[in-house]
Amino acid sequence: MYDIDGLKHGIEQARKNIETFKEAIRKEKETIESYENMILHLERKKELAEMKDRLEAGADTDGDKC
Repeated sequence: MYDIDGLKHGIEQARKNIETFKEAIRKEKETIESYENMILHLERKKELAEMKDRLEAGADTDGDKC
């Protein structure tokens, strides 16, 4: 049979564990947000580089026509 004080202690430990998990989840959400921002930045950087390449390729083509 279980001891009442032991069970109460178990409840308190479970509550502390829940708070630990909540904090871990909060931090993971921050990590996800940070990664999503990095991805967005890199995608924009890639798009700009591709646009620059297309413009430069077009300038080279236009220069040949003159």
